[in-house]
Amino acid sequence: MEQRTRFKIMVYFILFIIALFLLFFGIWYISGLGRDFQRVGDLKQIQIAMSHYYSQYGTYLIPGCESGTRVNECFAKQNNILRSFKILDPLASGYYNYVIGSLGDNFYEINFALELGVGGLPAGRYVLTKEGVRR
Repeated sequence: MEQRTRFKIMVYFILFIIALFLLFFGIWYISGLGRDFQRVGDLKQIQIAMSHYYSQYGTYLIPGCESGTRVNECFAKQNNILRSFKILDPLASGYYNYVIGSLGDNFYEINFALELGVGGLPAGRYVLTKEGVRR
């Protein structure tokens, strides 16, 4: 009888460990998905900010913003409409940052990454342009 009780306890313990693992995995997945949805919203805000800037100045060249600068740092330096857009990646570490790729008179490139993928875009690194998103 004692062996049977030990076996039950062992089975319950293993089931408990599996449930904990599934719970943590679910929380991690939902968190990553939420951050990716926020990134998509942030990218829309960046597109709006860049469009406003272009309509005001007739160029996407932003003084003091060069390749490799994080978007939030670049926008914060400005004394125009860009300053009102406070955009920061939810993780803001590693390659999870919105970074200026290049700016020109008629184009811009903003580098970003998705953790899990959302909206038909799989996980990975991307570039936001005035035409949309590309790999």
